[in-house]
Amino acid sequence: RIFESGRNRPGGPPPQPEPGSQEEAMRETIRNVFAGGMPPAEVAQKVVDAIAARRFYILTHDHFKPIVERRAAAIVNGEPPPTAGPPRILRQQP
Repeated sequence: RIFESGRNRPGGPPPQPEPGSQEEAMRETIRNVFAGGMPPAEVAQKVVDAIAARRFYILTHDHFKPIVERRAAAIVNGEPPPTAGPPRILRQQP
């Protein structure tokens, strides 16, 4: 329910975006990402496993590894960050 956190704002939730607006499309995309997300228990197990293995960074999905590798290489080489396009998790899943 993290995507609904606006309900906890002191003034209440923000106004809904205009139908057909870019903001509405972005909210829908984010809502779909969270709806198809990894169950909290699975994330928790990955964290526990990483702690036991003394791994500092935890990637929940293997397909993020090449994106992180390209980003790290650009940092080391003093280059601007690479553009990777939306990660697979943001694309329509079969």
